[in-house]
Amino acid sequence: MAGYFLGIDQGTTLTTAVLAGEHWRIVGKASVPHRQYYPNPGWVEHDAMEIYENCLAVTLDVLKQVPGAKPEHILSLGLDHQGETCVIWEKETGRPISRAIVWQDRRTSPAAGRLKEEHGGSSRSAVFCPTPTTAPPSWNGFWTMWTGRGNERSGASCWRGP
Repeated sequence: MAGYFLGIDQGTTLTTAVLAGEHWRIVGKASVPHRQYYPNPGWVEHDAMEIYENCLAVTLDVLKQVPGAKPEHILSLGLDHQGETCVIWEKETGRPISRAIVWQDRRTSPAAGRLKEEHGGSSRSAVFCPTPTTAPPSWNGFWTMWTGRGNERSGASCWRGP
């Protein structure tokens, strides 16, 4: 039985899968774009379920490119994603409570600015943030707070706790 290594790059505009054989020769590649949503100026969102479905679709597509390849032949999976894009999933349903907030989004710029002003130019003393000096508007902490407070479905599930 042949074994394969699957790599998925879930990027800002599309999802790409690459399938390599046991000797790392690429045997399949597939990509599918996803929609960008701009509900307000400076806001950028993605449909998390569309991205999930695209990951499944490109995986099946690359497997179909290799005669006889099946999901159980995948030896390992590597996943690369957008980094600071943020989505909150509902524990009970396994579905997102809203669209994903994309790394390019600037809806939390005022909160980042206030934190910077209140802490003398550095927000590291106020919050844990894996950045060199300040918490940027793309920091997931801001987006998690915004989603929890700005989404009617999240109030009961996010802020109540486990």
